[in-house]
Amino acid sequence: MSGPASISPVLARISQIQAQLGGPADAASVDGTAPPAGTGTFADALASASGGGAPAAAALPSSWSIPWADGPSDSAGVTGGSGASAVDREAPSALDVRWTGAIDAVAAPTGADVVWPVKGTITQGFGPTTCTLEPPATVNGRHYAHYHDGLDIGAPAGSPVRAIAAGTVEFAGRYPDGAMVVRVRHADGSVSLYAHLQPDLDVRAGDTVAAGSLLGRVGMTGHTSGPHLHLEVTVDGHNVDPLKILRSGRLPGGAPAAPSGGSAWSAASPLAASDGKLTPASLDAFDRIAAKIPYHAQIRDAAVRAGIDPLLLASLVKAESGFRAGAVSSAGALGLCQLMPATARSLGVKDPFDPVQNLRAGARYFANNLRIYGRTDLALAAYHDGKGAVAAAGGVPDYPITHRYIDRICSYWTHYREAAA
Repeated sequence: MSGPASISPVLARISQIQAQLGGPADAASVDGTAPPAGTGTFADALASASGGGAPAAAALPSSWSIPWADGPSDSAGVTGGSGASAVDREAPSALDVRWTGAIDAVAAPTGADVVWPVKGTITQGFGPTTCTLEPPATVNGRHYAHYHDGLDIGAPAGSPVRAIAAGTVEFAGRYPDGAMVVRVRHADGSVSLYAHLQPDLDVRAGDTVAAGSLLGRVGMTGHTSGPHLHLEVTVDGHNVDPLKILRSGRLPGGAPAAPSGGSAWSAASPLAASDGKLTPASLDAFDRIAAKIPYHAQIRDAAVRAGIDPLLLASLVKAESGFRAGAVSSAGALGLCQLMPATARSLGVKDPFDPVQNLRAGARYFANNLRIYGRTDLALAAYHDGKGAVAAAGGVPDYPITHRYIDRICSYWTHYREAAA
């Protein structure tokens, strides 16, 4: 570990950037050293903090160019409630952490299970934020207009990215937005995710890694404002603050990796976390392979009306009924989308075996789930088990059949998209 002098340019630039943003003038460093006066580009700061190798400033989009909304992040976009309780404030350790200092080592405290994944500068913390690029979220009953579900660490392109703890790689590849991602499942059941890596990853699904094992290198894949690592940690499907875990040197603990029933399920596709919304690209993809999909005209019509990806709707129909308009399940679910009679009536369906009526109602019902949860896996869980089961579980219910259902639909969706590529 180098001394405070090596991070001085970083801290100086952080102070200058925060002043431009209207943020706090005192950027906290890892060792508590106050930032001295000075100048220099963000690229220079990263080069100093990492020992060189940063690209030229013109080639490195600076993180301070991210559009930030005006006003404090703990109140922006909040609907309902009369102030944050202790529970409300539990998720974010510090609201709107724009800059929290430089990381000058990947070492952890003596005897720790967890190491830092990359050497660089924290450019965005976990929790509510005024960065308008981040999506909305509802956490502990409070709605935030913009919420960052991970920790961003700015570092020069090519910087080594390492596993924060021992575990098994459950995914290594490209996400739908183009980001190269590695996910590692740890012994305590938690999962760490590393995004925006370079395409040539150093691991593949199924590999066993130790704390500090090389996973890949910082890149510019996916939607990113500059070279950085986006780190997420989830426990039972819920995002937690990675910075707390890194500082503690310990995994968050929790339930064992395998859910009850021994299914040991994990999503086969990153699409499980996507929002499933209709886009011009998704419509074009559907049209390229529509001739191979039964009821393609009716599925396209229903998906466009509901605002969802028609390939996702086709995947749901394939899993639910095998494209059989006259299908009836042992529980009494009817038609292509397997609507229960009471649900069909509530959606105005007069003939559940009519493909057009059934598809439009099923698409509308599923689209509402997507709007509520913002994730495909949760929307599918609610479609399969009901919203009450999702609420009671605080996520995807821990039923092997539900996990297999989500896995199957996401697999169909992946195959359709690959065929359309």
